[in-house]
Amino acid sequence: MNPGNFQIAWEIMKWPLVACLILPPLLVYLGLHVVRREVIFVDLALAQVATLGTCIALLLGHHFNDRITLYTSQSLTLQGSIRKKRKRRAGGPGKAQKALPRRTASRMRR
Repeated sequence: MNPGNFQIAWEIMKWPLVACLILPPLLVYLGLHVVRREVIFVDLALAQVATLGTCIALLLGHHFNDRITLYTSQSLTLQGSIRKKRKRRAGGPGKAQKALPRRTASRMRR
């Protein structure tokens, strides 16, 4: 590698490297704080459930841009929101729902 190329690469990658060294410990701390309080906000939980649907479709061999991948994500998100609505009617928490993605994923494994 030419020293000039290294200098150019260093100038380009310096700040992303700093971000990669600073952000993970901060995000781990914040994530542990949320887990310790056992509160997961509903919009984040439903986004995780949608991502779970995409991952399931990809593991089944479908391409990322296939409609079945979209339908899988949407159906799991709809299932999660229906479960949230039932929980609210039963007197559960309104704004924050506890462990929604974990429960939905554990039921998918059965």
